[in-house]
Amino acid sequence: FDSVALPTVANQMIAGSSVGNDLIEPQILSDARGKVYLLFRDLSAGELFIARFNADLSADLPALLINDTALGAFAGPFDAAVFPDGRVAVVWENYGSSAPTISLCILDSTMTSALGSVAVPSDAGATQKWVPSIAIDPATGFVVAWEDYRSGQADIFARQFDGAGTPVGVDFSIVPSPASDDPQYEPQVAFCGSDKYVIGWLD
Repeated sequence: FDSVALPTVANQMIAGSSVGNDLIEPQILSDARGKVYLLFRDLSAGELFIARFNADLSADLPALLINDTALGAFAGPFDAAVFPDGRVAVVWENYGSSAPTISLCILDSTMTSALGSVAVPSDAGATQKWVPSIAIDPATGFVVAWEDYRSGQADIFARQFDGAGTPVGVDFSIVPSPASDDPQYEPQVAFCGSDKYVIGWLD
């Protein structure tokens, strides 16, 4: 659509399913080069896909599988963010371990894996971790936040990474310790300004 909400190109179907309702959670991203990214999840297969388009929606790269399900590491809800140079960081609920955890991968500008998949939390326990959210600071890296049950209820934890995906320290709790008596759910993280991240949640 243009600046007055008039369509500039025709609608197009990117992927289809014989089931009809198992391709879910479409997410659109763009980078500083004018590329447009579409990510979506196959609910039945536990697979995440990414496709890339030019600004006029002509295909640049076909839909590619992000996560490896060879070991049953099915993907749940996910989030993604793009660096200005076209690298994409993706985080998701990973169901391949004894308890759901959060996994991360980074795709380079050719959509080839530059990192991953690796575990986001430094906590190696078997407690559940859900609904990740990611935000990028182009100058320093990114932060991932998630819903965490290590304290016996839903709390919000986060972890910082540099631009290559190397952790900067360990997990930290967003709610001051000791954990609040009330649970916190569904975090969302955004980057705002220089070295400033904003995290919100349902309390």
